[in-house]
Amino acid sequence: MSRHFVLSFVNGSEVLNVADYYSSISSQFLLPRTPDQVKKFVENQSAFKVTENGTICAVCYLNKDNHPTTNAERWELGGIFVAEPARQEGIASVLVSFALASHLTQDPDSTIPVMAHVHEENDAPRTLLNRLGFERDEAADEVYDGSLFPHTFRKNSAGKVVGHVFKLIELKSVIKKIQQHKGKLKSGSTMDVELYFFKTDRSAFIEAIKNVERDRFPSRWQQLLSRICRARKRSSDLL
Repeated sequence: MSRHFVLSFVNGSEVLNVADYYSSISSQFLLPRTPDQVKKFVENQSAFKVTENGTICAVCYLNKDNHPTTNAERWELGGIFVAEPARQEGIASVLVSFALASHLTQDPDSTIPVMAHVHEENDAPRTLLNRLGFERDEAADEVYDGSLFPHTFRKNSAGKVVGHVFKLIELKSVIKKIQQHKGKLKSGSTMDVELYFFKTDRSAFIEAIKNVERDRFPSRWQQLLSRICRARKRSSDLL
């Protein structure tokens, strides 16, 4: 029997349900989220969920925070979780692709970077992130005092929590995933995308995310050409 899923924003009436859902997840690598935190995500239209028959089965969010040492602003993709009965459907890649596209098209002129933290011992999200345009920045690992985390959260032998940082460097894979989504998942199950922009004008939504890709993530050739132009300008200024 074919299953039916729905991808949508988390709305204000669902804040407590989503906070409870995060609290119910048994994981050494995923932080619970308070109602106030979920409310903040909802207000930024950056909390996303997948439901089956009205029951949440997958979640993720984008959270605006600051780098712990430089205080630079950034958007963190986090809280990615798909419940066991809904796995092997390809839900995570569809959820994250639409979450990123929806978030970035809300403020297309923003230059605030998007990144993700992955616990040093958590291998599960790495393939997904790499496939969707993220790249690990080994020089950017973040180390935290384990006492700041719940007792259930995994710490290393020194009592620290180490987060590997993955930075979003391109959107081509996200665009391809959105273009290919015709309402079907891997097993033949269906998934409706109830994000307003996509639902009302699919073509405009795809064009908008292509524009973000072009403006925020120029090709290597474009980057090289830009560097050459800047170098020439510096040379002419010295004459």
